[in-house]
Amino acid sequence: MKKVTLFCTFLIFAFPAILLSQNVGIGTTTPTLSKLQIQGVVGNNMLVAQPSSGGPGIVLASVSNSPVLGFNLLAPSSNYTRMASGYASMFLFNKTTGDNTYFVSNDGSAGATISTWTAPLVFQGTGNVRVNNYFGVNANGRSDSGRMVITHNSTTSSPTVRLQESVSNSPARLQLSNAGVNRAWQITGVTSASGITSDYLRFWNSGAGDVMQIKGDGSVSIGTTTPATGFKLSVYGKVICEELKVQVKGAWPDYVFSHDYILKPLPQLETFIRDNRHLPGIPNAVTMKTDGLTVGDMQTRMMEKIEELTLYIIDQDKKLKAQQEQLNQQQAEISKLKRGQAN
Repeated sequence: MKKVTLFCTFLIFAFPAILLSQNVGIGTTTPTLSKLQIQGVVGNNMLVAQPSSGGPGIVLASVSNSPVLGFNLLAPSSNYTRMASGYASMFLFNKTTGDNTYFVSNDGSAGATISTWTAPLVFQGTGNVRVNNYFGVNANGRSDSGRMVITHNSTTSSPTVRLQESVSNSPARLQLSNAGVNRAWQITGVTSASGITSDYLRFWNSGAGDVMQIKGDGSVSIGTTTPATGFKLSVYGKVICEELKVQVKGAWPDYVFSHDYILKPLPQLETFIRDNRHLPGIPNAVTMKTDGLTVGDMQTRMMEKIEELTLYIIDQDKKLKAQQEQLNQQQAEISKLKRGQAN
């Protein structure tokens, strides 16, 4: 009997609206916005859909003039309550900021007041997306634009991974931060923009500063931000490796063994060394200290001297053999003379 009474009551109020507009209005006699238009709330609830009494369902609500799409919750006039035991969640739209925030409650029993909420997902009205504690663009509620932040904790700055695009005079960069001293690293790409005149990829540490940079022309600097002019690799500090290969350009000094190569006489070489205090074709100590050592060029020069030295040794060996042969002849003549005198 109660169901019949309710149905009749529904027809009395709803039939005029259905007859006139073919739309259904609940709480309004002019449902012109859609086929089903609901106006008014019970508490804060506008529409509740449940598969069964006491089961989890869906709710459309209006809280503080902000629309809410909720799951397994009800929105009475005070705090939210659970439809069924377990978790509850909702999307809440803020018409002032344009933010759509997804809230998740703690676990609890059916009918209990929901006292704890987290907001793991926010679609901000500015177009940024924030997924607290894990991943986001403009994460942790930051006001600076153009930044993506991955963090384990929304209330601290470390550890985090940040990716920031170029904004104004700030360069695009990837930053890795961990709690502790000197544990923040940045890989920064800087182009010729307003206030920025360099073009390089920079590797930066919070303790050591710039540790390496790669310029747009392909030159690499390690331990310095001032690469040597004309060099592709500049290292400020010591370098160690198991093997180093230098590809030499130009003629290798096998020309020393050519038949038309003019070998400097030893007396001239002696005079040059006495006057200059270094070998011909080898930079002096002052030049080496000022300009440094070019490995490929120096290896070529050293090999030239080694091959010249080899020629000097061969020439001296020939002279020694000739002298020894002459001594042997003289010794034979002396022995012959001694035998003649004895006879």
